[in-house]
Amino acid sequence: MVEISRPPYLPMAMRWERAARLLEIETNTRQGLGEAQRMQWLGEVAGLQESLRHIADKKQQAERLPAQAGHGEAGVGALG
Repeated sequence: MVEISRPPYLPMAMRWERAARLLEIETNTRQGLGEAQRMQWLGEVAGLQESLRHIADKKQQAERLPAQAGHGEAGVGALG
């Protein structure tokens, strides 16, 4: 599935909502990882660790958006 990213000129409230949702997803993923580790579900552990890597990438992209927003079209492709 191809994800279409939104441009960096989203209203500030929408960016905050997306950031809050990303933190919620991260928290839930970490909780699931803890359970998977306790239960020794190795495949699940690997999958959740990969998810956390992607979440970290998205967080870094989101942190760069405010700086790129002032650069017009240069920042449109910031999120992958």
